[in-house]
Amino acid sequence: IAGFAGIINETFDRILLKHLLYDPSIPESLTYAESQVGIYSACYKLAMLVTIILQAYRYAAEPFFFNQMKNEDRNIIYVKVMNLFVATVCLVFLFVSLNIDLFKHFIQNENYWVGLKVVPILLLANIFLGIYYIQSIWYKLSGKTQFGAYIALIGATLTITINVLFIPRFGYMASAWATFIVYAVQMLIS
Repeated sequence: IAGFAGIINETFDRILLKHLLYDPSIPESLTYAESQVGIYSACYKLAMLVTIILQAYRYAAEPFFFNQMKNEDRNIIYVKVMNLFVATVCLVFLFVSLNIDLFKHFIQNENYWVGLKVVPILLLANIFLGIYYIQSIWYKLSGKTQFGAYIALIGATLTITINVLFIPRFGYMASAWATFIVYAVQMLIS
């Protein structure tokens, strides 16, 4: 359940973006909807720099956290590890955000550069997701993994709701802000 809800949080915005912006009665709307998905997806890739660090961290951190379960100072260690992670991804956030004019060249279609304003929003959203992953160790270590499913379902519900309500008016900006809000809420709940 948590995995399926996580997939909704990661990908459903692009699916909804296309379907909510496409109106069969308007011939050009399919081209418009696909271009909006293209712009958003291309700019989303720049936010993947934080996600790459996050994935590397997840593969190393969970076994480390489980090994620290019996250590009396484990909470101090967890805090230090999280602080290091947050500092690292914040530096990446700043580096990418301040050098967006350099990073935009990774998007080969210059027409997609109009969407670069979503990159800082998505970078920050992925920082929140990383903090949520770090915090999620509490329910994994305590064997209360149902809380992961609850949090993921809340996130999926928010993803769908925010996108359905705001994509028709704000396009891919609504999707970026939905991602930001969902990951911030998941982080706060955890």
